[in-house]
Amino acid sequence: MLRSLLLLLLFSLQSVFVFSQECGVIYVSPNGASSGTAGTKANPASLDYCLTLVNPANKKIRMAEGDYPISQPLQMQSDLTIE
Repeated sequence: MLRSLLLLLLFSLQSVFVFSQECGVIYVSPNGASSGTAGTKANPASLDYCLTLVNPANKKIRMAEGDYPISQPLQMQSDLTIE
């Protein structure tokens, strides 16, 4: 019983770390995801989707090298950091 509980706890913690943001950083790439669980190092977001993920706890964007075509002005918070 205890072993089952420990395995369940380990699995739960692993899924939290795999799908969570890294210390307030949202990762972006030119071909990033535009929905769902995106913005992590393993699953970066598109630039447009990334801007919807910004909040007081996640306000640093790390952009991968590449071309980001923009067809309209971007709306961003004033205290946003882009790297």
